[in-house]
Formats: sequence, C-alpha cells, structure tokens
Amino acid sequence: MVTIRELAHVVELLEDFAGASTVTDALQVSGLDRSVLSLKTGFAPYAAEGILVETVARAIGDRLLGARIGRRFDYARYGAYSSFVLSAPDLATALSRGARAFLLIHPGSEIVFRQTESHVVIGRSAVGLTVMGHRHLDEGSLFVLITVVRHFLGDTWRPDWVELLIFAEK
Repeated sequence: MVTIRELAHVVELLEDFAGASTVTDALQVSGLDRSVLSLKTGFAPYAAEGILVETVARAIGDRLLGARIGRRFDYARYGAYSSFVLSAPDLATALSRGARAFLLIHPGSEIVFRQTESHVVIGRSAVGLTVMGHRHLDEGSLFVLITVVRHFLGDTWRPDWVELLIFAEK
C-alpha cells in the first residue's frame, strides 16, 4: 500500500513530465481516478502506483521516469512521517526512525539494513512487491533516501556508489 499523499504528489510530478491527459489515461489503466487524489488520508495499492508510473513511462518513452520523479519528490509531502524522521538528532537515528515508522506510509513494506565489512546497504523489502512498474518506484526511492541523508550530511553529499537491490527475503 502507498499513502494517498505520496500518490497525489507522484501524479503532480508525472503531469510535469507527460501532461494531464496522459496521466489521466494512466490512472484509468491503473484502476484509479482523480477522486482518490483529493482524499486527506488513506492508501492506494502499491501495484496501482507501479502501473501508473510504468504506463506513463511507456507513453512518453522514458525508461528513467521513476528516477526523475524521485529526484524531484518533495520529502515534506510525507507530513508527520518526514517531520519525525528529519527531527532526529543524527543520521543513524533518522534512518532508524524511518525504518520503524515506514509501515505508516507503506503498509506491507519495510526498510532493511545489511552491514558488510566496509559499508551499510539500505533497501526496501520487496516481498510481494514485484509488480509492474516496481523498478521505477525502486529507482525513485533511491533519491528519496538520498534526500534524508543530505539533510544530515549536507546538500553536496554524494554516495560513492548506489546499488539497487530488491530484497526478496528478510
């Protein structure tokens, strides 16, 4: 599941890239309509968001649309969740808070940490989330996570590398 706040913001960003009529058609393909976007609270199926982004990406021929959306995503749109995460005293606490509270904005998902000898891998558990368009959502989530890290380490922080991992198991 995905919060309506996120979905509504994603629709706004999609319209910047593809126009309202293309997005309206994609909403229909995904089984959604614009009325759901006006809800103050609630959730939509993760699969519907994936289908929406994939349908728009195919319509405009943009294989990197998810990353482009993630780069422009306004983390503050998560409301209380983003305030809770970003008010942490340090990055480690923020990541821990984000992981613990993630189910509030993505029920059925979780953030997973894996430590190796030289680095920490942060990802999202994809158990049951391998739906059409999930690659766009996964790529976009990288940029959302980078937003959190930059809040604590500064706007010029750049990761040494990025690994897009789909954790199929805990």
